Amino acid sequence: NVSKFYKKDFKARLDKIYIPKVKFLIKNLKIDKKKLKVLDIGCGAGLFNSSLNQLKIKSIGLDVSSELINVGKNELGIKNIFNKTEKEIIKEIENTEFNCVSMINVIEHVLEPSLFLKAIKSNKNIKYFFINVPLFGFSSMVQSFFPNVFPRQLGGLHTHLYTVKSLKFIYKKHKFKPLANWWFGQDSLDFKRSIINQSSFLNSSDYYNKYLTSFIDSIEEKFQNLIDKSKQCSEVHVILKKSK
Repeated sequence: NVSKFYKKDFKARLDKIYIPKVKFLIKNLKIDKKKLKVLDIGCGAGLFNSSLNQLKIKSIGLDVSSELINVGKNELGIKNIFNKTEKEIIKEIENTEFNCVSMINVIEHVLEPSLFLKAIKSNKNIKYFFINVPLFGFSSMVQSFFPNVFPRQLGGLHTHLYTVKSLKFIYKKHKFKPLANWWFGQDSLDFKRSIINQSSFLNSSDYYNKYLTSFIDSIEEKFQNLIDKSKQCSEVHVILKKSK
């Protein structure tokens, strides 16, 4: 069903999720977007590349999944994405002439992130690195207490979760300087999902479940803002610049 998933609400997903990421990148790099060239690693079906295309930014997307690349090319009409093995992707990073590498929700899925970071460091053409990573924060804690609810953060596909401290360690080790951080997450949604599902699992009445939903809905946005400000949210976008 992967094709149906990506085709459903495709434009809305670009407008609400991926184009804001591109605008965040442009705003904080403060360079002419005509000079920006993005190599998007782990591009999936190419939604981020499609957003870059819309804003007239040159990009190429690479992914190990031939199925997702086929969906992007054949179902969504995104042509600048290509299927490569992990070794081929690392070689592409080492040899690219592009000045920016992006890995949006990707680093946490690879077994050896350092291989990608070292490749970026070795290429003098690459000046910027744009990442979005999941954090060990409030969502992780919530999910650890609700075994009957699917663990979005703690799922097996995430080989890594990050903290403020561990990110600083990585920046220092690989000589990256953070230019901008965008702290926000889905913690309040995870909290709501866990509470409501657990309540249903315990056979609570429909009346009580509706009351719970209404209550959490009333505090959801303010609650998430507090979590974001504390940097305990479920994810962070970071624009990094290579240090000499």
